[in-house]
Amino acid sequence: MKKSQTGFGKVLPPTEHEVTIYFAQAGKSRQLASEFYDEFNSKNWLTRSGKPIFNWKKKAWEYISLLSQ
Repeated sequence: MKKSQTGFGKVLPPTEHEVTIYFAQAGKSRQLASEFYDEFNSKNWLTRSGKPIFNWKKKAWEYISLLSQ
């Protein structure tokens, strides 16, 4: 049996509170965290190709990085 990796972004779906904390630690707004959460929650935490997102923190970092360009 695989151990839980709580805190590493691999527990899905994350709570909106967890996402808000992650974005705050990255210096981003609560509103941006909420937009990210709503977008991916509406997609059931699946990629464009329909595969599960295995690390929501990595996806959040990509989201933040794209908006910073």
